Amino acid sequence: MAVDPQYSLHILLPEQLNRRFARWAANTAGASWPSWGGHVTLLAPFTLVAPFRDFEASLLAVAARHAPVEVHLTHLTVVPDWTRQGYYAVFLAPPAEVGSGLRRLTALQHDLDEQLAPLRDDRFPEIVHRAYLPHVTLALGLSETEAHKMVGAARSDGLVAEFRVEQIWLKQDGDPAEKADEAPVGRLTPYALSSPIP
Repeated sequence: MAVDPQYSLHILLPEQLNRRFARWAANTAGASWPSWGGHVTLLAPFTLVAPFRDFEASLLAVAARHAPVEVHLTHLTVVPDWTRQGYYAVFLAPPAEVGSGLRRLTALQHDLDEQLAPLRDDRFPEIVHRAYLPHVTLALGLSETEAHKMVGAARSDGLVAEFRVEQIWLKQDGDPAEKADEAPVGRLTPYALSSPIP
């Protein structure tokens, strides 16, 4: 029996930054790093309720309305872990200052969410209804003390991510029924942000 593909939308860290963060996570107790790469999620996992061609046309239209953006992920924060009650997560996010990319990332996410809403069924609607906070996740499932300790370690190590976002990535997860050695875990497709830079 075929299972509907599951999708999500992300900004991927550039390869050099991804390698640096992966090394840091491997050497930091409690840290975690996704095997497919560090990312800022724009839309959490969803399935489609419309043909893929209609979804992709809307996605391309949104990407065409947004210019590339300089992102500065320099603010380390501890937040409640939505996946495990009573535990905490560590995020690296843009600061609230003008020029951090926060305003433009939030506008991009809002546009994607609004335009693609009629075409998708969210797997985690509780995330969609929260205020959007663009971030890279450094750890999940920590005690509050462990989370604050990790923030201190990340600050000491100068862990920041500053880069130019020129495309967004659609991640399509493989069929959960397939064995890992028979098919890739997921596929990533880039969509360029192409509006003239203001």
